[in-house]
Amino acid sequence: MNITRPHRGRAFERGEGYLRLVIFLAVLAIVAYIAFQNVPMYLQMQNLKHDLAELIRGTGTMNMPVERIQPQVTKLADQYGIPPEDIKLQKQGKVLTATFNTTKTANLIVTTYEWKISEVYSQTGY
Repeated sequence: MNITRPHRGRAFERGEGYLRLVIFLAVLAIVAYIAFQNVPMYLQMQNLKHDLAELIRGTGTMNMPVERIQPQVTKLADQYGIPPEDIKLQKQGKVLTATFNTTKTANLIVTTYEWKISEVYSQTGY
């Protein structure tokens, strides 16, 4: 005796297979929320690094003293909302060096991540 079973594909045609879609959309929403919260901070830090490198490159080639560069570095730090003491300037001979060390907190919904940023920029004056 041969018993016929209903075709399994029919359940999906009736709309009973949306669980994967709902889970996928929930995960996508969580990832989008985390990105929306943290990508602007990342871009801000990348812009700060770029602007600091440009400042050191420009003032280092002009062989300016640290005392004349420090107000520009402080203004740059205030513009990006970081403490000015996170950027340290040194000059040895004609080599100007800026050391940038800071920590930013990334919100990951259930936990936080301490992002340590450390960069060194050098430029030799002429």
